Amino acid sequence: MEAAVVDAESSIEFDLLFHMAILEATHNAFMRPFGALIQEALRASFRLTNKDRLAYERSLKRHRDVFDAIKKKDPDAAESTMRLVLNRTSEDIERSLPSIPQKKITKSARKATQHGKSNSKVKAKRNVRKTS
Repeated sequence: MEAAVVDAESSIEFDLLFHMAILEATHNAFMRPFGALIQEALRASFRLTNKDRLAYERSLKRHRDVFDAIKKKDPDAAESTMRLVLNRTSEDIERSLPSIPQKKITKSARKATQHGKSNSKVKAKRNVRKTS
């Protein structure tokens, strides 16, 4: 990962390999099959977050901390540092996404929210009325 810091596309693949290697190393028969399912979601996430070179370089240090904790066979440190990686990545994703102005919320969604109903409750109520 550290060698790929200059090339965004390579950094994405190395980041993915890092996370997949950790998943494989768990030997968790339940979780391992999810690796194939989450690869594209991870790639999309990395494409968003790896655009910011400074954020990516900070992320590398956190990834190194995870690696070092695993190497030292310290599961508590590995877990806490990985949680930090995930939390900071979540923040990086939020920063990289365009904000949605409040005006874009539909009138029906606003109305349902004002009346304490979610869209799903409103839709469910309509369906009940149709079948009655």
